[in-house]
Amino acid sequence: MKPVAKPLGLFLRAGVYQVRVMIPQALQPTYGGRTKVVRNLGTSDRKKAERHVSSARLQLMPEFEAKTRGLNPQPPVVFVRWQCTFLWRTAGVSETIHMQCR
Repeated sequence: MKPVAKPLGLFLRAGVYQVRVMIPQALQPTYGGRTKVVRNLGTSDRKKAERHVSSARLQLMPEFEAKTRGLNPQPPVVFVRWQCTFLWRTAGVSETIHMQCR
């Protein structure tokens, strides 16, 4: 039988499989300078661990996204009136809306 590659970040520690997920460099200061997060998969069976490793990695993605949003909050929507033209600015995107002046 041909050997199968081990899933990314899967390792055995004290008889229990765990997964290591690298923290994006921009978020490392929010994790106290740590470079990786380790999650226990709660099994000593390699086949079960291989089935659970992807879901364990995916569970961390919303946490990373929330922390990223905390670092880069969306700017508020601003309306500016100038010579009968409204300039709408949000999240770095500008649209000009021409309206009839009264």
